Formats: sequence, C-alpha cells, structure tokens
Amino acid sequence: MRPQAAGAHVPASGRGRGAARRVSAWLGLLLLAALSVCVAAAPSVGSIATMLHPPDCASDQSAANCPTQMAGQFRADIRVDLGKGQSQQQIIDEFEQQYGPAVLALPTGPGLGTFAWWLPPIVLVIGAGIASIVVAAWRRRAARPSGISPPGAGSPPDEPSPEITAEVRARM
Repeated sequence: MRPQAAGAHVPASGRGRGAARRVSAWLGLLLLAALSVCVAAAPSVGSIATMLHPPDCASDQSAANCPTQMAGQFRADIRVDLGKGQSQQQIIDEFEQQYGPAVLALPTGPGLGTFAWWLPPIVLVIGAGIASIVVAAWRRRAARPSGISPPGAGSPPDEPSPEITAEVRARM
C-alpha cells in the first residue's frame, strides 16, 4: 500500500456501511408498510365505521367517533354484518344503498375529492425525498477535509500577489 500525501483525501472506510444502513432502513419501512396493509386487510367495526358518515354527525366525524344514536346504530349494524361474514365492501355498499352516496366519508371516484385525499401523502413523500437529498449533501460537505476545496470552487483573486506583480514589472 502506497503512503498517502499529506492532505490527500482518503475515502471513508465506512462508506459501504452507510449504504447498507440506508438500504436496511428502506427495507424496514417497506416491511412496515406491507404489515400495515395486511393488518388493515382484516375488516373491523372501527375500520369500516371510519369510512361512513352518518347524516346527523358533524362534517368532521365518522360513524367511528360520532356520539349520536344513529352512529351507534351504524356500528351495531356493521358488527352484525361482520358476524354474518359480509365483506367490508358489501357492508359499505349496503349503507350506500340505504343512505345514498353522502354516507361515504371517503371519495369514491375520480375528481377533486380523490385528489384532496391523495395530495397530503404525495407532498409528504416528496418532502421526505428532498429532505434526504439535503441531509446527504450536508453530510458530504461536513465529511470533506477543510483544507481541500471541491473542483471549481473559489475564484481567482482580484489583485495579483506582490510576487507576480514584481515579476511582471521585471519582464517589462
């Protein structure tokens, strides 16, 4: 192995470990997302009730958190329907048939409502991506030895050094 010149950049030996950590973190997040989808796949009274909006509840309340008698009846009906073995979609369709599309707390088709529901998660993912790029740039800058500037960095001095000025005058 050749000795390094003083001030030469030595690659970090842990660079591979950093990439492995990032990959592990992303795989962990992917596993959590898959797990949450699996858990959410099993319908429950609460999960179905959050998708329904009883007519007598405030606009920001679903059947899951509304204290009215009708919301309580919604939850009881959902419990009975789940006991009968009905699927989540069958139960929701039954409520929609009985009360109309206004009973649905979530948007059902394309349009502004669907866009409004998907916009926050999309913005969150884009923001997380931008934040990770910025943090990576900060780390690269912090890891760079202070005596070495990146290629193209810095500008030529406005005034030539006294030695250069003296040499130019001597040649004239």
